[in-house]
Amino acid sequence: MQHLKLIDSDLYDISLRLKEIDTRYILYYNLKTNRFEVHTDRGLELVLPYKELDKRALDHVLRTRLDRAKELIEEIDRHNLKLEKERARQAAERACESLEEALWK
Repeated sequence: MQHLKLIDSDLYDISLRLKEIDTRYILYYNLKTNRFEVHTDRGLELVLPYKELDKRALDHVLRTRLDRAKELIEEIDRHNLKLEKERARQAAERACESLEEALWK
């Protein structure tokens, strides 16, 4: 794990604030992949999708916690349903346009 640099002090105290969320969380910077990672004693928990450490990192950790899994799945399902409805609407519009073109020729 020589490629992992422990982050125990940072500008916005993100590493300390992660401990408030879960005392097992340890923040590292991966020198090979150039990304921030949250680890526990079990290994890698999640990769932060941001280049800088700020409040977004904390929000991301909170949003992706396992205890929010049901809520997150419901959110994804709602989003997917919205996309499906929009695609169906667009397909219906294209079908109507094609039918109109065929009728007027």
